[in-house]
Amino acid sequence: MFTMLEPTRTLIVEDDPFAATQLRLLLQDRHPRLHVIATCRDGLEGLKAIQRLQPQLVFSDVEMPNLDGLEMLRRLEKPDFEVVFITSFDKYAIGALRLSALDYLLKPVNPTELDATIAHFFKKRDAKLRSEGIIQNFLHNMSTGEHSQQRLAVATTEGTYFIPLADLFRIEAESNYARIFARNSKPLLVSKTLKDLEESLPSKIFLRVHKSHLVNRLHIKNLLPEQRMTLSNGDVLEVSRRRWAEVQAAVG
Repeated sequence: MFTMLEPTRTLIVEDDPFAATQLRLLLQDRHPRLHVIATCRDGLEGLKAIQRLQPQLVFSDVEMPNLDGLEMLRRLEKPDFEVVFITSFDKYAIGALRLSALDYLLKPVNPTELDATIAHFFKKRDAKLRSEGIIQNFLHNMSTGEHSQQRLAVATTEGTYFIPLADLFRIEAESNYARIFARNSKPLLVSKTLKDLEESLPSKIFLRVHKSHLVNRLHIKNLLPEQRMTLSNGDVLEVSRRRWAEVQAAVG
């Protein structure tokens, strides 16, 4: 017996009418499993709609008049939905989103990127993964003015960890995976490449010293002969020849 899947209640919170219409039409044309239940012009309307309509997926602009997307989420005690942020190229916001492992789309929305985001949403839903903690981590990362006070969200087979950047010593490549070494934690193996993590972390703090090593500048203790370095946790790492001058300059 054929059973139709229940459509996913979807809300759009976007102050730009053109961007809102473009997204709604893309969803209608490409993703019939998503049912747009309302379109809101700012966070105040979005907050009321979320409380009244209980969406399962919310597309929200970051910057909006009256109430922005961040404050809208802060006013919700426990967001019971997945969120995809829509943003212009705001370097700080994108950095915080990447750190927090939250999905986002750049304006104007690219249909292929939208497809990948929707596929990721259904993958998480099928695996019964919730993003409540990740959303709260993103709000934390956006509210702090210091990169060192931000936290990296990393998913492992044991769950999601939120690691303060100040506590992260180094990351080591292991084929298509990476191992994270941090204070008060066992090494964590994550299914991301070193390149992926390097792109997520602020370059003001993290320095690539070798094809296999990304280190926290705050934890470089000293440089050693034969192009090596010591970290504050006692680890000794090799520095590649072509990065040695850059490392020397960074350490000062």
